[in-house]
Amino acid sequence: FRHLCTKCRLATFGPILRHHWAFSKWLLLAELIIAGQEQVLWLGGGVLLGDEAVAVLRAAVFLMGGVNLVLHAVDNFVPRQAAVAHRHGGVLGLQSYLLRQTVLFSLVLGAGLLLVAGPANFWLGLVFGTAFAGTGDLVRLISFAYFLYLPIAMASVFLRTLDRTTPILWCHGAGFATVVMLGYPLLVMAGATGAAITLCLAQAVTLVAFLAACRVSQAEPLRP
Repeated sequence: FRHLCTKCRLATFGPILRHHWAFSKWLLLAELIIAGQEQVLWLGGGVLLGDEAVAVLRAAVFLMGGVNLVLHAVDNFVPRQAAVAHRHGGVLGLQSYLLRQTVLFSLVLGAGLLLVAGPANFWLGLVFGTAFAGTGDLVRLISFAYFLYLPIAMASVFLRTLDRTTPILWCHGAGFATVVMLGYPLLVMAGATGAAITLCLAQAVTLVAFLAACRVSQAEPLRP
């Protein structure tokens, strides 16, 4: 009887597990690429520029802590509601919902970034001391990279909702390749500013790749 129950459970959950593994394995690899992208940049900065430059970059990223709350809200709240919108309104309903959320979160995120990046030298001096007070331009560049993450996150939700996870891996891979190819020359030419520029370029390339992937996926028939 136990053996029969086990076979029934496997017969029931086997297809579900296979579907979820096929869906999530690319997301797992994509998350590893996202985590590695920034770490490769900071590691390269430490080797080429020294600990002081990395400390300045880390300080700029640290000021984005409040902004990260908005981005985490996108990652945690939007996907579930996007699935509901897709179930009731199809692809057009999904697009409409994500467009509304992009506008809403852009306003919130933009306001937060302006609050941090505008008087960046003031915040750096207040939090980290006068030695960091003259590096506000790095904060502004990194804030631009953070702003680009919002449409990337929305495009990722669009693809996940349509069960298209493979393009997500390739899109983030394009950003990682940008860091690998441009990181070294920009670090050598522009120091810590070059690292921030590399991050912005990587986000821009990732966004362009996502927009192209969304356009292609929208034209493809949905999987059963």
